[in-house]
Parts: sequence; structure tokens; C-alpha cells
Amino acid sequence: MLKKDTDLITIGIQIMKLINGAWLALIALTACLIAVCGTSLGDVLINEVDFSPSDNSSMWVELYNSGDQAVDIGNWKVSIISTPWVGPIIVPNGTEILSKKFYVAEGDPKWIAVDSAMVLLTDGHGKNVNETPLLTDTAHNDFTQSRIEDGRNTDTRSDWAWTRATKGSSNIGSRIA
Repeated sequence: MLKKDTDLITIGIQIMKLINGAWLALIALTACLIAVCGTSLGDVLINEVDFSPSDNSSMWVELYNSGDQAVDIGNWKVSIISTPWVGPIIVPNGTEILSKKFYVAEGDPKWIAVDSAMVLLTDGHGKNVNETPLLTDTAHNDFTQSRIEDGRNTDTRSDWAWTRATKGSSNIGSRIA
């Protein structure tokens, strides 16, 4: 083998090491981002909704953290959408939901109850975290639209049921229909 060939092989090996190192670093960084973002966004769900409360009290939306770590939800927005009307609720800065716990976002008491709506949850950067299908509540009573199990999320209407209101606590055992 000539010296020139050996030099080219050595340079080629060094380039391959750099490329492999960069790929490994990129893979490690991606895994870290998925781990961090996955627990901070993907584990918080809209769990129960009352946009037609009895006694003309405020509309509210219950959020649930199904993850194993606390999640900072400060500056997230809960939007109750009954087209063309939208009721935005901004979560106060510094608000955290502990693992397997709930947070209730209260609407403005001046809002008028609606018969059907969907709810959209976005993070502080405007990224969609979770949304409900179009839900209906015409009774103005103590029943709500709730996930059948806290945190159940198959992205279908079958996740939701008409239940006795369990504002700020588990929906287990509240199903009536």
C-alpha cells in the first residue's frame, strides 16, 4: 500500500468517527427531548367539562395529569369553543399539576351557558396539547361530560360519558349512562 492510500484511509476513518459521533449525539439529544417534552405536555388531558352548569355558576374544565411527574401548566390556555363564541381561560403562571392529580380551570362567571362545545388545551407556546370532540349538555344540572376513566385517551368519542359531576376529583364510579 502506498503512503497516499494509507493517508486517505486514515482520513476516511476519522471522518466516519466524526459522523458516527454526531449521529449518536443527535440520537441522544432526540431521546432527551422526547423524554422531557413527553412528560411535560403529553400527560395532561382535559378530563371533565361543565359548560352548562346548574345554578348559573361558572363553566369549568378539569385537567388531569396522568403522568408520573408534576407538570408546570402556567400560561397554558383552556378554550371552550361554541362557534362563533370562544371562552378562553388562561392558567396562572406557576401553576403545577402533580402526578395523578387534577386542576380545575374556571370560566368567567359572566359567560352564558352553552348547549354544545368542544374544549381545546394549548401550552404557553400555543401548541395543541389536547382537545375534546364536540360535547353536548342541554340539561343545566349537576351532570357533566367526563372521561370514563381519568386520563383515558383513545382520541375517540367513546372516551367520554355523561356522568355525575366530580369537579377536582376522580371520575371513577360517576358514570350514569
